[in-house]
Amino acid sequence: MAKRLTMPTLRIRTQIILPFLLLMLILGIIGTYLTTSLVATSLERRIADQLVHAEDAALDSAVKLQGRQVAAIRLIANTEASIGPFAPATPPPSGNFSSHSRSITGSAP
Repeated sequence: MAKRLTMPTLRIRTQIILPFLLLMLILGIIGTYLTTSLVATSLERRIADQLVHAEDAALDSAVKLQGRQVAAIRLIANTEASIGPFAPATPPPSGNFSSHSRSITGSAP
């Protein structure tokens, strides 16, 4: 006499609850994945935007600093040393410094 291999019969309560538990587990995993993905994408965009704004602010600061440095170099380049040990041995050919004062102040003497 051969014994037939049969699956053990499940109670009706188990047959009803088991599919719903499996469905809830699958939906929970999918929901967790989607939520995590959306939050990660949102944070990634936010960080990228903050980096762009920080880069713009740094570039603006560098441009302002460079402008001040260029202005200082222009002032230094347009001045003549007439006081102290750096005084020229001979006066300039025209004898006046009016052209230099105009370039420094931006207006005529």
